[in-house]
Amino acid sequence: MYPLQEVRVGYTRLIGETRDGDLQETVDVGFKVAGWFELGLAAVEGVELDARAMVMATSEGFAVGGRGEARLGDRDASHLALGVEHMADIGTSGFFRLGWGTVPRVPMAATVEVTTLPATGRDTGVRLFYDVATPIRPGVRIGLRIGYAARIHTIAGVTGGLDATVEF
Repeated sequence: MYPLQEVRVGYTRLIGETRDGDLQETVDVGFKVAGWFELGLAAVEGVELDARAMVMATSEGFAVGGRGEARLGDRDASHLALGVEHMADIGTSGFFRLGWGTVPRVPMAATVEVTTLPATGRDTGVRLFYDVATPIRPGVRIGLRIGYAARIHTIAGVTGGLDATVEF
């Protein structure tokens, strides 16, 4: 067994609107494109560390970011994870995730996240979300996310998303 378990590359798009600091005007936030490179390391089976470097095209120009995650267990089965992510011009988040694989071929997870996303300088928000995924072909998986996010009592609501993963 080698310490390097995975090499992952990806693309992320995060676009949206938020209220300015005085809650008076709507401003665009996020980034149109971000490319990332991630290494998955495991010196001991069942204990993994993922490290990611990111480069983004934000509304402020080009920016960089990073992400780290420590995990006990298998990412696609039962596990506990703790992580942090920072993206310049976008914000910082920390999370705790409980994942389980009790339904064959359908990994699920519940995550609590504390964040300033999608814009730096915002009040801290809290998100709770649930993820479920399933393979549709060998090496291709789709996922669904549903949750609830709140920043202050006037800024809260349902959140959701879809993702696709291709392994080769």
